[in-house]
Amino acid sequence: MIRLVLNEPKLAQTQLDAKLRTLKLSKIDVFWEIYDLFQNKPSMSIAYLMGLWHNTSKGETLTELAAKEFLLERQHTELEFHDALRQLEIILIDNEIERALAADSIDMSLIQDLLKNKHSPNLTKSES
Repeated sequence: MIRLVLNEPKLAQTQLDAKLRTLKLSKIDVFWEIYDLFQNKPSMSIAYLMGLWHNTSKGETLTELAAKEFLLERQHTELEFHDALRQLEIILIDNEIERALAADSIDMSLIQDLLKNKHSPNLTKSES
């Protein structure tokens, strides 16, 4: 997802579900920081971002990503981004299902709603 936003900074203008920020995944903190930076300053260049993060672990991640060839055609970037968001939503729903099942009192209607959302093809929009 990081490379998608770097390749197409306008993707940072996409409204995302605030709950996605609660996910604990590898490099997700770098994604959110890039997303926020491009959302606030869409004209920012990757070179500026690399300078901003020079000699940091985030800078190393950015340098690694920038060094790799990006084979996805630009017109498919938005579709790929939304597919990646859907995968994050599924992870979030799975986490919510696990919490619901671990509760002292299992709420079956909540679990059914979560499963319905998990299998729904539509992306949820931000509730913030």
